[in-house]
Amino acid sequence: EDNIIVKVGHCLENEVFDEMEDYGDAILSPGFFDLHIHGCMGQMPEESAEAVVHLSHFLPSTGTTSFLVTAMTKKGLIHAEQAMGMPQKAQIKGIFMEGPFLSPRNLEAADKSIVAPSKEALNELLEISSHIVMMGLGVEQPGAKEVIEELKKQKIIAAAAHTKASYDEFAEAQKWGLTHGTHLYNVMTGLHHRRPGALGALLSSKDKTTELICDGVHIHPSAIDIALKCM
Repeated sequence: EDNIIVKVGHCLENEVFDEMEDYGDAILSPGFFDLHIHGCMGQMPEESAEAVVHLSHFLPSTGTTSFLVTAMTKKGLIHAEQAMGMPQKAQIKGIFMEGPFLSPRNLEAADKSIVAPSKEALNELLEISSHIVMMGLGVEQPGAKEVIEELKKQKIIAAAAHTKASYDEFAEAQKWGLTHGTHLYNVMTGLHHRRPGALGALLSSKDKTTELICDGVHIHPSAIDIALKCM
């Protein structure tokens, strides 16, 4: 109702269908929406617009019918913007910039695309594309405040991503307009009983959203249960 799923159950519980078809053990459901996916088959937006289109053709095989292209660099953003004008199968609903304002990891290969957060650098990205709907950044970085505040003005979701923020720093970023945390548990400060970290800040937030990578590798199944009980 009004684009919101109001009930999940067996069709025989709801005798509202004029015609019935038996699909055996298959599950009939609305298409999945993936808000954070970097690519498939070894291809990423940083390589080409065709890599984004390839992803859109692959995703329906997983039940995913719409997604946000996830780019990390200016080059990836350009390719994502180009792909939005090309034929798609799973529909591109916008762009998630997971970068370039991330916290350094002190690894040369990982840090080479990182840029310090600033309004000027943000405006360069916004000039490339008007389809950015979410941006992830290291919220404890100098300059993060002005970027988060500008994102809020532009109605772009500000997300904590690859952050070394303490609990207090994270709480301060929430006052600026931070509303989302990427891949809960991963690449963020963890939960200690005296230092709750970014993880503790997210788990104890009543009005924030987050993501989980439920592949059984990135996080333990019990950690998923804890997150679902808290969020």
